[in-house]
Amino acid sequence: MILLLTVYSCSDFKMDGDTLVEYRGKKANVIIPEGVTSIGNEAFLSNQSLISVTIPEGVISIGSLAFIWCNNLTTITMPSSVASIGLGAFSGCISITGVTIPEGVTSIGDGAFRYCSNLTSVTIPSSVTSIGDGAFSYCSNLTNITVDAQNRIYSSVEGVLFSKDGTAIVIYPAGRQEENYIIPSGVTTIGTSAFAGCISLTSVTIPLSVTYIGNGAFQACESLASITIPESVTLIEHYAFFRCVNLGTVAVSSKTEIGVDVFPVTAQITYSNLLPGYEDFEIEGTTLVKYIGDAENVTIPSDITYIWDYAFAGCSSLESVTIPTSVTYIGVGAFFECTGLESITIPSSVISIGNGAFSGCDNLRTIVVSNETEIGEVVFPYDAQIIYSD
Repeated sequence: MILLLTVYSCSDFKMDGDTLVEYRGKKANVIIPEGVTSIGNEAFLSNQSLISVTIPEGVISIGSLAFIWCNNLTTITMPSSVASIGLGAFSGCISITGVTIPEGVTSIGDGAFRYCSNLTSVTIPSSVTSIGDGAFSYCSNLTNITVDAQNRIYSSVEGVLFSKDGTAIVIYPAGRQEENYIIPSGVTTIGTSAFAGCISLTSVTIPLSVTYIGNGAFQACESLASITIPESVTLIEHYAFFRCVNLGTVAVSSKTEIGVDVFPVTAQITYSNLLPGYEDFEIEGTTLVKYIGDAENVTIPSDITYIWDYAFAGCSSLESVTIPTSVTYIGVGAFFECTGLESITIPSSVISIGNGAFSGCDNLRTIVVSNETEIGEVVFPYDAQIIYSD
């Protein structure tokens, strides 16, 4: 009989007390030594030799990015002593096909298994009380998440991860092939990255119960063609529909607060609940994104705080514009080449005017502005008269 032993050099493991700080070896199958209680941040970072790892009983925590981009890692043996799996701990481990989280784990960090593109199934035990944002997002072959029925915080409904009470959708597995999904009535929160990378979805029905859509909730849903957001939604966080490259039409309430880069710039946005005088403006929250009218005299709505970059650019019909005292910022090129504009009064509430805001306004002769306002480069025509209001 020939007995094959895996022999480790002491120098393979860099220790700090009972924390494994770094694995320096090139073995395919690694057994972490007894006595280790913590696997440090980035301990196995991008180790391309690693195929399997056995974590011994006694290890309590797996640090942030501990095994990130270990592309050939296929097998993880994890003991019940592990209580926490850190941020991005196994992110980008593209050879992992299935994960059973052991009973005893209470916390799974943000993006812990993000971009595990061959992961097909995940089992969550009853002990887990916290699953971080996007813990299983962009797992392009993940079709099913199972949750122990005794878990008090989370549940699984047809393979989709929800909060136990059904009010939050946490993760819709990105590998599912359904083209249409109806979010169940009673859901109030669509979590951060909940649908991120779900490239098969062409439509999602959001019920009237939803009030909040999290950061990047539908990011990179490349087949999503249209979306209707009910008036019940009060806040859409940043990048919610970012990189939805085929999103053509969006219906949303003008009263909904909308974060940064929520929709692709090519999407046609229709706002409901527009107050009189708002019809010619594309507005996100309190930001005037674009003027789409052709009036000669325009009064900007009194609740606008930010005139976005190039919002009025090329509006050659514009002869006068009234800016309310609610406005604090005027973006880059906001009134670029508004050639009919002859005068402008900028209220003292405006803190900053971006570069080239009135560049190309060839007939702009008189500007009233506060001496306290920060003015960028090439903001006004060189021959315009500037009158300081203070």
